[in-house]
Amino acid sequence: MTTSLIPFARLRNELERLFGDDFYSSPTTATFWAPRVNVRETQEAVEISADLPGVSKEDLQIVVENNLLVLKGQRKEEHEDKTGTWHRIEKVYGQFERQFNLPAGLMKDQIKASLRDGILTVSIPKAEESKPRQVDIKID
Repeated sequence: MTTSLIPFARLRNELERLFGDDFYSSPTTATFWAPRVNVRETQEAVEISADLPGVSKEDLQIVVENNLLVLKGQRKEEHEDKTGTWHRIEKVYGQFERQFNLPAGLMKDQIKASLRDGILTVSIPKAEESKPRQVDIKID
């Protein structure tokens, strides 16, 4: 290294020490990731919500195979500003997939899904016989 670059190397070392080793690392794109999800059960349905900001419904696929619900798709890499040097990219791009085992008693042919404000909501209704119900027992 030439002596004229030594001060810059010291500055880089100090920045890496302060901000972490990846401060000047080259940006990379993840090729596979898994979105965060919440799964809840109500008396009427099982509901899955997935955080998918930046994913369009055209880039999303939901399928059921046997008792397995599969959410898959991709978030395309888009940088608004092509000028300058990117020092850190923390947004994850690329393909994703999540799988969920579905319990018995769900009406898989009546699944509904919506994508609003970057959140995918999938609702799988319960069959009537699977819904909890109260039975009053007569006491003799």
